[in-house]
Amino acid sequence: MTKRIVDIAMAVLFLAQMAYHLEGNTLHEWLGTALVILFLLHQFLNRGWYKNLFRGKYPPARVLMTAVDLLLLGMMLGAAAGGVMLSRRVFGFLGLRAGMLGRRLHMVCTAWVYLLMAIHLGLHWGMVLRKVKLPPLPGRISAAVVSLYGAYALFSRQLPDRMFLRMEYAFFDYEEPAIFFFGDYLAILVLFAAGGYYLTRLLQKRGRGRQ
Repeated sequence: MTKRIVDIAMAVLFLAQMAYHLEGNTLHEWLGTALVILFLLHQFLNRGWYKNLFRGKYPPARVLMTAVDLLLLGMMLGAAAGGVMLSRRVFGFLGLRAGMLGRRLHMVCTAWVYLLMAIHLGLHWGMVLRKVKLPPLPGRISAAVVSLYGAYALFSRQLPDRMFLRMEYAFFDYEEPAIFFFGDYLAILVLFAAGGYYLTRLLQKRGRGRQ
């Protein structure tokens, strides 16, 4: 139960952290700090994953899951480091002045973290579906429609540009209604979660076919 609460809280905070312009700097820093604390708690609650990292075989599905998890861990640490460098409230007492380095690191890693988090959710979505019975066809159609819009939102929100540092600053429309902003980012989340879920299923089927 604790793991589920932590995971849900992290997902909500991940989404909220993308809306810097809606929160303001002070709230953004405090929510980011809470997110990092939850992320570290998540690592502790799932410490068995680290113990088993070098045990057992590595079929394609496990290779994918491990690669995504390690990338997510690295990018999350990078986003946290960049946030501390930029902090003017929560960690302002440290007196750090790595402005441009911190801004670039935070922007790049935050974009990667959001997409990797979505893929991570998709990779483990099978466990959720085994416990929650959803109508398969309507669910697939809805996911497909939302994913198509998510592909459009991905580029309209310039996430690839941020990921590969093709822009120096993240630009926000301060006049945009919050529902449109969060709707776009939820659609992007569905796109990458669905991609992770179906890619895992494909790799698992191929793995069973070779046995």
